[in-house]
Amino acid sequence: MKNKFIKLLKQFLFLKKFEAIRYLIIGGSCSVGHIIFLYFLTDIVGIFYLYSTIISFVFISFLGYFGQKYFTYRNFESKHVKQFSLYWFFIIIGLIMDASLMFFFVSIIGIYYIVASIITRFIIFAMNFLLTKYVVFKS
Repeated sequence: MKNKFIKLLKQFLFLKKFEAIRYLIIGGSCSVGHIIFLYFLTDIVGIFYLYSTIISFVFISFLGYFGQKYFTYRNFESKHVKQFSLYWFFIIIGLIMDASLMFFFVSIIGIYYIVASIITRFIIFAMNFLLTKYVVFKS
């Protein structure tokens, strides 16, 4: 039983077909972390929600890079500068989209900022998956 579990665990960790599941784990963890950090910065520290969004997005994106590179895509190539640069190019685009959507949902439509952040997470999540898989960490 123990050997079967270890074999299944190795398949999950190393097989390409489980990439999407690993992305969900890392991306989902980063999304939850972003929302928690956003809440902390906005409600506890008292920072304006758009500034909190930007700070949280940038902080969590650093963690996301390493999680996606090493865990999700099992990418151990030494092209760190190229990959990191591409990753941050797309992160900046995502950050602009995120802040714009947050402003739209919160300031124009009137949605509570946490709910707005959850909505934007789904949009950014899908975009980041496609860009990291097919552009940044393509093998």
